[in-house]
Amino acid sequence: QLMMVVKANAYGLGMTELVQRLDLSLIHSFAVATVDEGQLLRSFVHDKPILLLCEPTEEEFPNVLKDNLTPLIYSQHTIHALNEFCIHSQGSLNVHIKCNTGMNRLGCHPKDVSALIKTIQNSTHLQLTGIMSHFSHSNNPDFMAITQSQLTSFTTCIETISPLLENEMAAPPMFHIANSAAFSHLKESHLNCVRVGLSCYENSLQLTGKLIHIQKITKGET
Repeated sequence: QLMMVVKANAYGLGMTELVQRLDLSLIHSFAVATVDEGQLLRSFVHDKPILLLCEPTEEEFPNVLKDNLTPLIYSQHTIHALNEFCIHSQGSLNVHIKCNTGMNRLGCHPKDVSALIKTIQNSTHLQLTGIMSHFSHSNNPDFMAITQSQLTSFTTCIETISPLLENEMAAPPMFHIANSAAFSHLKESHLNCVRVGLSCYENSLQLTGKLIHIQKITKGET
């Protein structure tokens, strides 16, 4: 499954223009950094999951539910608060768990994933549909040992939690750690989903310019 990352206005390239040029049949889902980005994307992408790459604040819960965004979860507090909000709003949401394997930016410790899964499974209005992590140096061959260590940590986590998922889910969740660099160079990291950003856009971009002046100079002149 291909998850296309279009955060930061598609890395400054223009999310609206770019997504509207893509063959959406090839894309399973999208990922954005903020609720505002998710709402904008939902205004013209109506039938694809949109993953929010952070936990939303409680003030953002109404917009997350209204536009059916899929938030990342990595704390017990957010699970309880989001489930209570959905109960009172008579709605439900899919969620992904983020596991920190070494990026050290967002996410729970691998040993805490099982407890988060159990809490989600006991939440009447939340459904777990994915578990992810994030490589810190996958674009740098000099740090391949770190990348491999992160992958091992994530796959070990998946093996540990598998018994919790087998009897609770009709289909396995999305497992994703591979970003653009890992998609290109680390096939064993692909699992059942890859998160691809800039490398997805290469065939959709064209840089053009208008010639505005030709300066004539003599030989040897700088």
